[in-house]
Amino acid sequence: MQQFFRAILQLQMNDYRYHYMFTTFDIETFDLEDFKYNSVNMTAFRLVDLEEPRVAEVLRQMERFQPIGHA
Repeated sequence: MQQFFRAILQLQMNDYRYHYMFTTFDIETFDLEDFKYNSVNMTAFRLVDLEEPRVAEVLRQMERFQPIGHA
């Protein structure tokens, strides 16, 4: 994801004409400061309840393979 965000900035695809939609478990772990003031439309949503014990357990197991927040 960090490479994707870096490419957006390098290609100057970060103004009001661009809209991005993300479905990810960990969008809040990424530094989006560079996108905060330029009117780009970024939408992110999660379709799972992190408070659900079964979901939390699956995420813990998944993190063994790739720590959350790391590309």
